Amino acid sequence: MPTLRTRALHGSAATTIGYCASQVLRLVNTYVLTRLIVPEEMGLMGMVSVLLQGLEMFSDIGTAPSIIQNRRGGDPEFLNTAWTLQIARGFGLWLLACLCAVPFAVFEHQPRLIVLVIICGSSNVFRGLNSTALVFLSRQLYLGKITILGIAGQIVVLTVTVIWALISPTVWALVAGNYAGVIFQTILSYFVVPGHRNRLAFNREDARAMFKFGRWIFISTALTFFAGYGDKLMFGRLLGPAQFAIYGIASEIAKLPPMFIKKIGGQVAFPMLAEISRERPHMFYRRLAHVRMALIGVSLCLLLPLILFGQQLINLIYRDQWREAGWMLRILAVSGCGGIIISTYGSALFALGKTFQAMFLLVTQLIILVPAALLGYHWYGEKGFIVGVAMVEWLNYPFMAVVAAKSRIWQPQIDFPAMLLSGAAMAVAYWVL
Repeated sequence: MPTLRTRALHGSAATTIGYCASQVLRLVNTYVLTRLIVPEEMGLMGMVSVLLQGLEMFSDIGTAPSIIQNRRGGDPEFLNTAWTLQIARGFGLWLLACLCAVPFAVFEHQPRLIVLVIICGSSNVFRGLNSTALVFLSRQLYLGKITILGIAGQIVVLTVTVIWALISPTVWALVAGNYAGVIFQTILSYFVVPGHRNRLAFNREDARAMFKFGRWIFISTALTFFAGYGDKLMFGRLLGPAQFAIYGIASEIAKLPPMFIKKIGGQVAFPMLAEISRERPHMFYRRLAHVRMALIGVSLCLLLPLILFGQQLINLIYRDQWREAGWMLRILAVSGCGGIIISTYGSALFALGKTFQAMFLLVTQLIILVPAALLGYHWYGEKGFIVGVAMVEWLNYPFMAVVAAKSRIWQPQIDFPAMLLSGAAMAVAYWVL
């Protein structure tokens, strides 16, 4: 087997290429659809996506992280137990979606959401049938095949969505494209590792180990939904589907660098640090510092231009009806600068098995988010709401520093210079532009 360093470098390269290709395809998809489908229709699909993402995160029992972190994660019996639990979860998610359809439609004042939620929710059944080969490859840091599969799936989504939208430019084009992508990826997941087969099985000890490791992940992912999507839930409720779609465009672009960090953290840094924690714990702090400096540096290089030139970017890409996303993008990019400093600690906490501490940080983020966004809206309307959202990550850093210090992984020599650089960019954007 190649060394950990070699696997980490290859995995980072594959993840970077895959992420860049994925975001290009996503932006092409959004660009085309904004010319074919009106904001109200795209806003409806955005609302459905937020609900389904929330349900998925509310039911995450941590099977995939358990496979990566547990010493028995490569054992066929462990993998089959995880696969069985994953299938049961998929059917359970569909049932939850059906139960939530009517209350959600009433909450958003959009009756059409009922049918959309029920139909889109059934895609979780297919996601639950995904082969555990994908997670097994992630554990070993062999990410090339996963990257290719992800890109191919997005091409399928883009192709089906655009063809459908050309024939009938409604929300159902988005539904058809997403469904096609899910089915395509599920089928191909069984061919990425020759000889890897799953069967229904249940080992009590393995299941207990998964639940023990994942108990705080279960709560954490539920809180992650509110912390990461609570702004969209409140925004859609306060300002309607059209403004929700515009805000979604700004949010999607602003989150590109932070999501890249989370993807590298989840697919490369977490497996790498987990292996170091198991086999060479004395090297953990130093390796974490190397990882964080690289990831924060790359992210700041991507976020700072968005703070300075976000409006010009929106003007260049989108039609006049989407221009409001420009000022939203610039403000939300400020939030991303604070977010990457915090999120780069996340992989380390999971690698050390400190899932409770990760959950605690989501609690503090959520406690800050709701009053910051609502008070901002109360005082300054739509712009105040978005400024409040942008401040949440920065206000949560002191809590992160305490948790990291107690876990002996706090690195202020990296954090403070990154904060100063971000603050300088914000000052330039405010005073000059």
